[in-house]
Amino acid sequence: MDDFRWHDLRHTWASWHIQVGVPLNVLQELGGWADYKMVLLYAHLASEHLAQHAANVVTVIEIKIVNIS
Repeated sequence: MDDFRWHDLRHTWASWHIQVGVPLNVLQELGGWADYKMVLLYAHLASEHLAQHAANVVTVIEIKIVNIS
């Protein structure tokens, strides 16, 4: 592999941590990032928290349908 860089593994490592639910502030400490903005680059990989909020819309729609019926 000609274009391999050890730094690439750091990104993979951080991505794996985020995908299993490691909080961003903990990842920052584990990875040694001084700037929180660097850690935020991985935030989009943790979308589980969005699913809960998206499900709330379904609940509201169901309540509205029941009230209309």
